[in-house]
Amino acid sequence: MHSLQSPFWTLAKFSLLATTIAVSSPGMLLAQDAKSKLKSPITDPTAAKSSATPSATKGRAQATPDKTMVEAAQQALGDAANKVLNRIQTEESDVHTRLGYFEKDDRLDPSTFKSVDEVAQWRTLLAELKQRSESVADLYNNLGKYLDIALRNAKVNEQIAARFKEEVINGFPWDTIHKKNALMSEYITDHGKLLDFYEKNWGSWKAASGTVVFQDAHLAVTFQKLRDQIIATGKELNEQYKAMSEE
Repeated sequence: MHSLQSPFWTLAKFSLLATTIAVSSPGMLLAQDAKSKLKSPITDPTAAKSSATPSATKGRAQATPDKTMVEAAQQALGDAANKVLNRIQTEESDVHTRLGYFEKDDRLDPSTFKSVDEVAQWRTLLAELKQRSESVADLYNNLGKYLDIALRNAKVNEQIAARFKEEVINGFPWDTIHKKNALMSEYITDHGKLLDFYEKNWGSWKAASGTVVFQDAHLAVTFQKLRDQIIATGKELNEQYKAMSEE
């Protein structure tokens, strides 16, 4: 089973992207800064008078975001995005770990199950895997919505937020993600069929020399077909996880 690394965007990439957008959008940053300053009354008459001079006006027109403004924008963008992506990373890792339990050789060997009750227990675990994987799929499918909420809560300028969100979304390997999600659904469905098979045909096999022997040849064919399909799908699924971590 492939060891899942942090997928997609690293913090360094976010910082670079946030800085690029902040620096390339001086008008937005200055407008946001000016808006915040309007909320505070000017208490120095001299400052108010000097600000109306032509030279001061010219200076403001040529102003660019200072280092503090850029860093603040960078921090806000990065923090907002990380709230969403850290959640994806956490839930994706949980699903990947749960998947590993089903990929163990024992899950494909009916002789390792001690009772029908144990089969039922694994059915419960499979239902949990399904629920968690669907939750991850929702995070991907509604990534734009979750980024909107995080950026809005961070009070990021709307135009900067929109551009940043677009860049983040475009950075995801969507073809790989959609394929991974589809394979996960297929894997869970097939494993459910295997557990159904175990329960329905309980006691129709026996272990012999490290292999499973069925009393009915038809059952042996059905079992082998399910087993081969699960192994093949699991291999493809882990290839997609590997591709995601290398993007």
